[in-house]
Amino acid sequence: MLEGIALAGLGFNLHASLPHPLVVTYAQALDLFGAGYPEGTGPKVATQAVRLLNTALLSPQLLYLTHQPNALAVSALYLAARQLGVSLPEEWWEGWDVEREELGFIVVGMLSTESWAQEVEEKRLERMVERRDFERGEVDEEEEMAMMLDRR
Repeated sequence: MLEGIALAGLGFNLHASLPHPLVVTYAQALDLFGAGYPEGTGPKVATQAVRLLNTALLSPQLLYLTHQPNALAVSALYLAARQLGVSLPEEWWEGWDVEREELGFIVVGMLSTESWAQEVEEKRLERMVERRDFERGEVDEEEEMAMMLDRR
């Protein structure tokens, strides 16, 4: 019932613009697939940019909710080109109405997602180890109580 109310409130308009197709369009506009770059540069940069966009879906900064698709696509292309050592024209992002400040914020958010995911994974592994030790009887009740209090 709540789902129906939400859909009616949205007017059943569930269209979402994603930055993935824009990455290829922008890479073509920058002529990354052309003769000005070594063969294979365009596909490598576009593939890396799409990987970055997929990773950004997990971003704790909720980049997809706080930024427009064109800004996400430009940021992913910028970061992919830097990671692969591909030089792009100076301040090329201004052609797609993205400011330097916004570009920097999104790039930092994309880079932080990986370290955030590793931190979450480490915490999950710690909890698994704690549970396994307890199941084997290797942790006494006092230590278990101390661990529970530490978690709070």
